[in-house]
Formats: sequence, structure tokens, C-alpha cells
Amino acid sequence: MARVESISEISLKNILFLTDFSEPSEAALPFAANMARRFGSKVYALHVFTPAIYSYTTPELTVAAIEAEEENAKAEMLGVESQLSSLPHETMVERGLGLWEAVQQAIKDLKIDMVVLGTHGRTGAEKFLLGSVAEEIFRRAPVPVLTIGPGVHSSLHNGGRFHRVLFATDFTDASLQPRPMLWHSHRRTRHAWSCCI
Repeated sequence: MARVESISEISLKNILFLTDFSEPSEAALPFAANMARRFGSKVYALHVFTPAIYSYTTPELTVAAIEAEEENAKAEMLGVESQLSSLPHETMVERGLGLWEAVQQAIKDLKIDMVVLGTHGRTGAEKFLLGSVAEEIFRRAPVPVLTIGPGVHSSLHNGGRFHRVLFATDFTDASLQPRPMLWHSHRRTRHAWSCCI
């Protein structure tokens, strides 16, 4: 099998960090921050909240509850902002019916080069019933997506450097295309970046 190789410098000007303020999101934040330091990137931290449906309340109470959810999200985002204070960054809290639409718009509007998010590691029935937000982002994003699993400790972020990357393929023509695979040589170690399409 012929090896497709393209040598080019990786450019990550804008990183989108998605957070739901959970423990997995907290674990992913140091990875986003260190990638930003390594590549001189700006980090856009985004939280999208979907207002809960309040069936048995008055419209006034519903509006108040949604506003309280939004204020709580903004307060949580202050913690994220403090962890990014040494980097160029911007934080955003958006209200939406679904996460993907907001992420898709952010990727387009902010010219995002990479998305970073933590995963909850749901499997089986829980994944079937709740779906996987990370999987949806991974499958639909037109840019590389770095997912940090629940078993990864933030002490393993290694300064935004990768020594081994698993490139998954089913050997179809589409999976073997070099887009947007990038190779970067650094200290005799070659790093591969890939995005599933």
C-alpha cells in the first residue's frame, strides 16, 4: 500500500473549547490551554445550554427559570475564563435547542482550526438513550476534533505535544485521503493529525 505523506507546519490559530462545566470538561481544559500555548492560538470557550421545558409553570416562572439557568452558566464560565487568563481567549454562553448548530456556527464564524472537548464515556443503553454529543461533533465537524476521555488525567497533557496518534481507518478511499491529515516534524518525532469525515 502506498503511503500518503504531506509535510507541512500545523497552524492552529483558533481553538474552540466546548464545556458543559462537568468533570470531563474540566479535564479537557488543560489540553486546550496547552495546545494554545504551543501553537500561539486563541481559545474560544463555548457553553451552549438548552433551556429545560417547564410544563407545569406559568410563562413568567418559565422565563425566570431560563434566565436563572443562563446566569448560572455565565457564573460557571468565569471559572473557565480564570484558567485561560494567560492566553488570548474569549468566552461565550449561548442558548440553543441543540449543541451542533451553535458549534457549526462558531466553527464557521470564528474560523476554528480545532475543537477540544471532554467526553463522559457513556456506553451501551445510556449512550443509546442520551446519544453522544462528542460523537456527533467528531463526525460532523469539518476540522480536527480532540476528545479527552473521562479516564485521562490533566497531568498527562504533555505541553500540547503528541508522541503517538492512532489513525483509525476502514481502508475505504475516503478514509485514506490525506485531508485534513497534517504531518509535523518536531525533534525527530512525526505527529499525525486527522479528522474523520
